[in-house]
Amino acid sequence: MTDSGDFLGLEEWDVPTHSLLLVEPDRDADGFIPADSLPVAQAAIERLARPIGSTHTLESLLQATVHRYPLARVAGDRVLVIETDGAHMERLLRDMEPAVARFGLQMVAQPGAVPLAFGDETRDFRTRTLDYEVRFASRRGVPQLLRRMARAQETLDAQAGTGGSGMLAEFLHIASAATPGVQYIQSLYDSAAGGFEVEVRDGGPERHFRAVELDIAAAGECFLAWMDGHRDFFGDWERMEF
Repeated sequence: MTDSGDFLGLEEWDVPTHSLLLVEPDRDADGFIPADSLPVAQAAIERLARPIGSTHTLESLLQATVHRYPLARVAGDRVLVIETDGAHMERLLRDMEPAVARFGLQMVAQPGAVPLAFGDETRDFRTRTLDYEVRFASRRGVPQLLRRMARAQETLDAQAGTGGSGMLAEFLHIASAATPGVQYIQSLYDSAAGGFEVEVRDGGPERHFRAVELDIAAAGECFLAWMDGHRDFFGDWERMEF
């Protein structure tokens, strides 16, 4: 997993004013959670969290989660803090996915304060990044995840020096929930070229295209158009041959 310093801080994301945040505090070199990191993480979360109206069912959900996951705790009456490792987080996400659609919640996992949901999720698609996969997708999240991708790749390549790192710091993949293997759009960032490469597949090999050196606005428009059902990728798009 990429070092959390490469990513955006919580305050830099556009988040809903009513949110549920799942957070894993950063750990020290020995794998322990520093005691002084917990108040900082909790304070950041509570700045973002707001009441969401009637909370009886939501509170029941939080309490059930705490009961099931011993490393979970409730901060205040709206916030769930998860102090666990990556494998535990993945399992929790699978269990919490139905609640995302039901309550319109936002979820954030650390290291790196990575939003997993932005409050406008649709289960028509699924989302995958380098660190996680969830069975929903967010239009609001697309430009923010692309911005995070560019920053992470530029940071990694700058640390490697001349020639770049040759490693992928992040990617964004959104696929059809019904046919994820043959209908998807995905992107990576080329820091040397200063632009995004976007790849689209819509069925068989003859419907597999890409565009390169796109700026963030153009790349974001490709994702949103695809999510709206646009499938005409001829013209400036290059057909991919395998």
